[in-house]
Amino acid sequence: MGGTKDSSGPTSFQFALLSLVKKMALDHPYHTIFQLLALANGDRIKDKQRSRNSFVVDVDKKIAAEDLLRELSSYHGPIIRQMKQMVEIYIKLAEMETKREDTNKRVTLPRELRSVRQLELVPVITSNFPVDRTCQYPEGSFPHFKGLGDSVTIMNGINAPKVVECLGSDGKRYRQLAKSGNDDLRQDAV
Repeated sequence: MGGTKDSSGPTSFQFALLSLVKKMALDHPYHTIFQLLALANGDRIKDKQRSRNSFVVDVDKKIAAEDLLRELSSYHGPIIRQMKQMVEIYIKLAEMETKREDTNKRVTLPRELRSVRQLELVPVITSNFPVDRTCQYPEGSFPHFKGLGDSVTIMNGINAPKVVECLGSDGKRYRQLAKSGNDDLRQDAV
């Protein structure tokens, strides 16, 4: 998305790609919007990492995702707002400062992360719910985000990944891994 090298107009690859992604997001917002938010946040990086040459932002892709999200807001505004709120929680969680002596220990989450509750329009991101061919996602068709557990476990590693439990509306606790730093999550097998 967002490449300007392609010719413009309704026959261009970029037009076709953007039209397809828009249709997918309109019909299946719970399966598509998180990816658009990831692209739109593509330039977010901790200040400590900014000086490294290895970080490259595809600005065209970021702008294309932001523009599409803006357009989709007239259709799925409440869903996008709640998903943005959830993404902010996970970014703050991933960037949470830890001490080396906290490794393999449970650490209490800051109040701002513990206080977010009941995002009823946002599925638990690690839950598995199928794409509906009829494009209908009535209330209760997926477990929604009810909050995070009170603490995280700091794992061993250069970037101190954190294991957190997400509370789902189905009563289950979903274990999740939050990472930041030098890690390229696209290449992560976890």
